[in-house]
Amino acid sequence: MKLFDSTIGHADLTIVHRNNLTPQDKGDRLKKIYLDKRAPGPTFMNEGDNGWETSKEILVKELASCDAVWEAGETQDEV
Repeated sequence: MKLFDSTIGHADLTIVHRNNLTPQDKGDRLKKIYLDKRAPGPTFMNEGDNGWETSKEILVKELASCDAVWEAGETQDEV
């Protein structure tokens, strides 16, 4: 997850897609983006690395990722 200097001044939002990270890693990396004053907002995360089957196990992983991203967004209130 990285903001590129060449696009920051031209973008209206930040779209993040990151697979193969734990929910904690996703949250930690998004906090850095939220705290970067140059980041165009809002931030949208398109994520789907937990599996495509419908099961309770997959749902638990998806909800954990969602919670981590949501909680990272609360970082904006700290600034």
